[in-house]
Amino acid sequence: MRFSDSMKEKVKKEVNAVSWPRIFYDEMDAAERMEMLEEAIQRELDPENDRARKQIAEARYGKKEKSGVMPDRYMQLVLECIYLANQKRGSSKSTKKIMKMMEDLGMTAAASGDSAMQEALKAEIRHAVRLYIAICRQDRHYSSIVFGLGHMSEESLTAKIRGDIDKIAHCVDGAGDESGAAKIWRETALAASEQMLPR
Repeated sequence: MRFSDSMKEKVKKEVNAVSWPRIFYDEMDAAERMEMLEEAIQRELDPENDRARKQIAEARYGKKEKSGVMPDRYMQLVLECIYLANQKRGSSKSTKKIMKMMEDLGMTAAASGDSAMQEALKAEIRHAVRLYIAICRQDRHYSSIVFGLGHMSEESLTAKIRGDIDKIAHCVDGAGDESGAAKIWRETALAASEQMLPR
């Protein structure tokens, strides 16, 4: 199953020792992911790593709103990186804003945590990048040419998405955090891009 398929197909996935944690990282829906994680924790499938996954995921999604929606704050960060890059705001003020968002999301603490926390952080960043790519590929507005007169070729669309991932990865350049959250963010985003959008 492709990562993007989970946006369309709502088939209940079985949480078990064989499928875990792959199905957690192949699911796009926030509420479904959290339900899977709770079930895995109850079954004690991977206690140490699931503890870290839960901490990272709770920081990413927060609490369910009254409308039933779970806000994805990693995607908010992704979009903020692209917005600032498109505004040509590569200033130290912009970098500080991004680093503050990362700190508020618990990324700074996770980056200096144990190996389980660091791996959970990397996996969640990778998931957010994969989610962004999947959404871009499915959004007809994203791939449309000026005035909706047509759609980009696969090659042009891939190049556009790759450019966005480059903006996302490099929004933390100059942060002076080369051993922590900034480095993990940059390296993980670029690695995910290379894996999903081969040149």
